[in-house]
This record gives sequence, C-alpha cells and structure tokens, in this order.
Amino acid sequence: MGKRTSLVVNVSIAVVLLGLSVVVFTTDLSGIYMAVSGPHYNGNRNNQNVSIMINVYDNAHTQHIKQMMDILEDRDVDATWFVSGNWVKRNMALAKDMSERFELGNLGLTHRNMRNLSEANQRIEIQGTHDLVMGVAGVEMNLFAPPNGNFNRTTLRVAESLGYTTIMWSKDTIDWRDKDANIVFNRATQNIMNGDLVLMHPCAHSLAALPLIIDYYLSRGFDVVRVSENIL
Repeated sequence: MGKRTSLVVNVSIAVVLLGLSVVVFTTDLSGIYMAVSGPHYNGNRNNQNVSIMINVYDNAHTQHIKQMMDILEDRDVDATWFVSGNWVKRNMALAKDMSERFELGNLGLTHRNMRNLSEANQRIEIQGTHDLVMGVAGVEMNLFAPPNGNFNRTTLRVAESLGYTTIMWSKDTIDWRDKDANIVFNRATQNIMNGDLVLMHPCAHSLAALPLIIDYYLSRGFDVVRVSENIL
C-alpha cells in the first residue's frame, strides 16, 4: 500500500470514529434530556377527584387564610397550600398551623420568574423554602409550583434533583386579577373534570366563592383531595 493510499485510509477511519463519537455523545445527551419528568397539569383522569391549590405569597391576603382553612375543614375536604419562603418567614405560626391541617407545597423563596434565574438561583429558590418550612413546621414538602407558571427544563431538572414533583394546573380562577366572586366560581366549576387542579389565591372574593365552589364539587360526586392524592 502506498503512502497516499495509507493516508486516505487513515483519514477515513478517523472520520468514521469521529462520527461514531458524535452519535454516542448526542445519544447520551438525549437520554439525559428525556429523563427529566414533565410537570403535572392535572391529576388522574380516571378518578373522580378535584384539587384546590392555593398559592400564598402576598402578605396582604394573609387575613383571609384562617377563614378559608375553616371553610375547607367544615366541609371535610382537603386542599394543598403552596407557600413562598418569604411569606413563611413573616407568618411562621400560621404556616405551622396550616401544615398541621393541610398539605403544603413549595412556591419558591421570593416568587420570582424561574426562567430568568440561573440553575444555582433556581436551586436556592426551591431549597431555601424547603429548609424554612422544615424548620418552622417539620414538614418535608415534595410538590413545587413554579411562580406564575414560569419554568424551563432547568427548573424541572433542579426540582426533580431536590425530590420535588412540578405542579401546574388545569383551571385558573385568575382571582388575583378579576376581583369578582361570581367569576371565580364560574372559572373553578365550568366543565369540571376528573383530576382537575384548580388554582386560587387567598383573596377576599375567593374566600366568598370558596364554599360555593366546594358545594358544587360535592354535589356532583367529586372528592376534593390534596394534590398529592390527585396525581397518583
């Protein structure tokens, strides 16, 4: 074999090996990419359950929380309260009381847009709130709701690495914007389906609508359960 032929053969082998390494490397990355679990937008559609998820981060609405908890307990139904770390710091006694009566979920430390944060800062948002709640209430949370529904693949990966399942919703009452109990009721009940996750906040008009919403669910045979039970 001449030197020229030998050179061509060697170059060809190098190209093939390089191609194989690219394929293997790409496949490995794809496996990692696909391994991250997506968020839950609803629970199990086979079970006649519905969940009320209440996001708590604004101290201005704190005054309505005890009444909302009492309404839920008076009707013997459950809910999941997603709390921000900053809110917990300002309301430790109430957060502990809430944890003893209902399921708590993680809303991040400062209620910031997770998509705008680095991986390190996303980790701080989730872990910081986890540690606060653990210190105040002794509760190991495992449900994370991205503030305002803003997340990316990094958010999912970080949440999963910290032992969290990411939760979104299938019905949004938009009660933070539309301050009308009738609108909140209609959005929470219209075309209600098995496994629905219904997002609310502890606003005055949501407090007024809450007993009517619960009664509507119960009258149609739905069990009102915590999110962790709904997504099984």
